[in-house]
Amino acid sequence: MPRAIHPLFPSLVLLLLPALAAAGEFDTRVPLERAASGNFYVEGVLNASVHSRFLVDTGSGLVTISAALLDALAATGRVERAGRVAARLANGKLQAVQLYRVEQFRLGEHCELGPVDVAVIPGSSANILGLNLLARAAPFAVHVTPPALALSDCALGGAELAAR
Repeated sequence: MPRAIHPLFPSLVLLLLPALAAAGEFDTRVPLERAASGNFYVEGVLNASVHSRFLVDTGSGLVTISAALLDALAATGRVERAGRVAARLANGKLQAVQLYRVEQFRLGEHCELGPVDVAVIPGSSANILGLNLLARAAPFAVHVTPPALALSDCALGGAELAAR
């Protein structure tokens, strides 16, 4: 004789569905460094061997790197020109900037985000983590205490990353 389903079972399933659907969300935490200015910085690894510190800037549309970091990437032989774009700088001015394609970008130990276009702003020594890369790990969150980036879907493979 079949057992009767408890009347609360359908409600319980509906209650748990959002949690199951979000299983890949915020599955990776990357430590942040909080500067005296209050800004957050994260370590990035480019082309599997070039380590650099990036300002986390959700107001920036592009990852930007310094000319010195570009030189270090060029030494790996795995960076190429990807075009030019007009970028609106923090001071509100538009400036033409050169884009370069970096083959690999990783945040923390395990968040491999694949190839990314980065901009080099003449005269800038800043490396900035912009939304073109952060969006690949969306949804994401910035935790203040302890300082960390909570990232999603970092385990995607190359084909899946390219489709994002």
